[in-house]
Amino acid sequence: MFCMNCGTKLQEGAKFCMNCGMAIGENKSNETKLVPAKCTNCNAPLEVDATQSAAICPYCKTPYIVEQAIHNYNISMNGDMNINNATININNGMNIDNLMKRAQRFEADGNYKQAVEYYNKVLDLDINQLEAQNCINRIMKEIDDYVYFKSGANKVFTFGTLSLKKEKLVFANKNGKETVYFLHRISNPRVTMGCLGFIYDNKTAEITYATSEAKKWVELIKNAQIGIYPEIHISNGKDELADYIKANYDRNSMVRAIKYCREQTGWGLKESKEYVEKCILN
Repeated sequence: MFCMNCGTKLQEGAKFCMNCGMAIGENKSNETKLVPAKCTNCNAPLEVDATQSAAICPYCKTPYIVEQAIHNYNISMNGDMNINNATININNGMNIDNLMKRAQRFEADGNYKQAVEYYNKVLDLDINQLEAQNCINRIMKEIDDYVYFKSGANKVFTFGTLSLKKEKLVFANKNGKETVYFLHRISNPRVTMGCLGFIYDNKTAEITYATSEAKKWVELIKNAQIGIYPEIHISNGKDELADYIKANYDRNSMVRAIKYCREQTGWGLKESKEYVEKCILN
């Protein structure tokens, strides 16, 4: 039996908890009080009824012994690796396999934050787990290359696209040649005569891009400079243009969405309008 206040295992016939001092008689309540624990299979955080002998993990669906799950939690909190009843077994690979499966599922769903969290849990169990490290490196590269926002832009007489990536702006002309601007070296982003303007490397000459999204670009740059980016949106093999329009435009910005659609596809006004309306209004 365990103390309902702190989760410490009680000796047979004990009248007080030796850890928190609560009288055992005070535990007599109609309301079940949960204590912290960790799944003995996947190490997920749990709250368990200490009066029960066994339960099923809601995360990995594996049955576990309540006493052992509470011990696992105590190990993680106190660092006591000498408790014999703890069941996290690094060598049997079971926990690592389950954590890897969960991480891979998060990655497939485009939930990179959770995926990296679970790959790191694998490395906490086995620092030499090469597959988990490779997966983290792959995700970090995908995040670095991810385009949070993109629009048509014109610099002098060169037409192309301007993209916001992690910590940088990238202008690509129609031939694919790129010019990179690192966000920490950009100052005073603003709308100037309907264009996006900013100073780069504290130079006097202003860099200007003609774009219908100038106002949005100023907001995006200022936010990204303090670490705030639009939510990552992964298409998972679906229509990437439709997914991008849904993620970045709404009813109030349909004109800009139509312009963006035309720039990306070369479609006419009518076809682009119908496509955008289908994306946003349906």
